[in-house]
Amino acid sequence: FDGANSSDPDGGGLTFDWDFGDGTPHATSAMVSHTYSNAGLYTARLTVRDPQGLTGSATASIDAGNRAPLVTITSPLPSAGFRVGETITLQAQATDPDEGALPASSLQWTVTLHHDTHTHPFVPPTTGNGLTFMAPSPEDFAAAANSYLSFAVTATDSRGLSTTQTQQLLPRTVNLTFVTQPAGRTITVNG
Repeated sequence: FDGANSSDPDGGGLTFDWDFGDGTPHATSAMVSHTYSNAGLYTARLTVRDPQGLTGSATASIDAGNRAPLVTITSPLPSAGFRVGETITLQAQATDPDEGALPASSLQWTVTLHHDTHTHPFVPPTTGNGLTFMAPSPEDFAAAANSYLSFAVTATDSRGLSTTQTQQLLPRTVNLTFVTQPAGRTITVNG
């Protein structure tokens, strides 16, 4: 717990009182460590007092013993790649060490299209599992070499603790060969 950014507008020195909300003795330093012995929801309160006796306080909710969920993207596999117009299905499994398997409603996905050094939102935050979308085409011919998709899934347990997993999906590319009939003519590609 860190209350070191507390200050007195008059410039006076402050005293600190940490109440951890679990019945243990209070602490009096600006920065302290505290271990909760029992799992549960607690409200920790910091009260600071200036030399004239005026006080200010702040609270923080502590969810002791709640462990973050685990989430694994099962589809698509990163090695799969994608082709323009292909239907891509987003699938993940989420479990919580305290709650077990999490439902599809605990998952939220976003998909971003990357092109060179900038990005485009492609699928806005969407809740569920087994979501589908169509793979996009590149912005232009040159973008075929430096565009890809990334997606993120966030699993949130019933107490609000979450974990995010991200993955990239590269396009499947092919080499093109241009020939003219008759041979030797000039071809202009991409402008």
